[in-house]
Amino acid sequence: MKFGLGGLTLVTLAIAACGDDGRAEATNASASAGSTTGMSTDVASSSTTEGPTTTGAGATASTGESATASSTGASTSATTALETSTTTTDASTTAESGATEASGTTAAACENQPELCDALDNNCNDLFDEGCDCTPPDLELEAIDGYTARVIFDVPKQLGSYGYLGDVERALGEYWSDPGEGVLFTVNNAENTASGIGLLDQDGEFKGWLIDPADAALPINPYLEYAYGGVLYTCHTVNVNEWIYKIYPDGTTEQVVQHGNCEGLIYGDRGDGTDSLYASNYSADAIYRIDEDGTRTTLAQGMGLDVVVDLAIPPATSMFKPGLYALNQTQLGVHRLDAADMLTLEYPYNLGFGVGEELSFALPKSAFRDHFYHLSSTLQAVVRVAPDGSWETVLTGPKLNYGLYSTGGVFSTNGAFYFFTNEDALIMRLQACNIAGQ
Repeated sequence: MKFGLGGLTLVTLAIAACGDDGRAEATNASASAGSTTGMSTDVASSSTTEGPTTTGAGATASTGESATASSTGASTSATTALETSTTTTDASTTAESGATEASGTTAAACENQPELCDALDNNCNDLFDEGCDCTPPDLELEAIDGYTARVIFDVPKQLGSYGYLGDVERALGEYWSDPGEGVLFTVNNAENTASGIGLLDQDGEFKGWLIDPADAALPINPYLEYAYGGVLYTCHTVNVNEWIYKIYPDGTTEQVVQHGNCEGLIYGDRGDGTDSLYASNYSADAIYRIDEDGTRTTLAQGMGLDVVVDLAIPPATSMFKPGLYALNQTQLGVHRLDAADMLTLEYPYNLGFGVGEELSFALPKSAFRDHFYHLSSTLQAVVRVAPDGSWETVLTGPKLNYGLYSTGGVFSTNGAFYFFTNEDALIMRLQACNIAGQ
């Protein structure tokens, strides 16, 4: 499946909390290296399934290839917006580090803090969100203890006739002026000829358009990510000649670099000490770094990156190895590209966690704990995978049968995971609640 709507991945941005982080011991076992230069295989052991050793077949490409992009349609207020943006969107690294460091807070002081129902242990009693609402999931969905899932937005009922949903993202800083947290979502117009970006509050109330689909300012199927200067970026699955765009808080768009067939877009530090924007190209089987000036550099290319539909970077405090993680939609599994551009099959699909399209790392000290959350269409489930490769289903149900091949997801600061099933055009919220020591 070379053309499929997919999700963008972000790691969690959360407020500081203290208490036991509950992280499991990592037991990853490295397998023998693949036969192709720059490609190796590292199969994580699973407590539920013993993963056999596999070998990779891809190869990394030259890191010297780069292209400087031309830029058109620049906003007259672009410089001002870039300089004044207060968005806290270096969430891939710095936010998690600040959010998980509680060294300046004594246990006694923490115990006096209220529990905020944000998936964190705010009062340091090793309980998470005690007393918070954990109503049963709707839509015939079933969640494990400590989780609930609700539909918060129905596009046909709320907005009328529109095309596919493309992605969800947090609305932060200058992109959100209302109290609480906002959620961005992308949707195509009814004709599937252009797309727009809408805003919801965390309970699903529609707050208006950042970019109206009727304005035809963006191509179809956009994926969103905050990056340099807190500005929102988007890439698209339309064709090989498409562009990556900047989107400013006033809705102005600006072309950055020509880069199409993109379903993975992420910003952060993959272990080299530098925050960068990364994008995949599923037709070229490649991953690129996109510099702030639009320069595009090939980091890895080959069969091991066939049909990459999502990219993710774990928090700096995670027990997952540092690197840029790439999810294959139809084969192989989850690869890791380290700071030296070595590509490793870190979590093969033969571990059993199912084929899908979304990969999101949770903050280790949150109630979601140190896992990546994977939307598996073959298991009809939201699955969480630990650093040692063990996994379990968190949410299951018939509504997850087909929609997870066409979906995006994002962790938010309120302890929720937002995702959607595309065929039904429903945006859902997976919430951690009433969790004790999970």
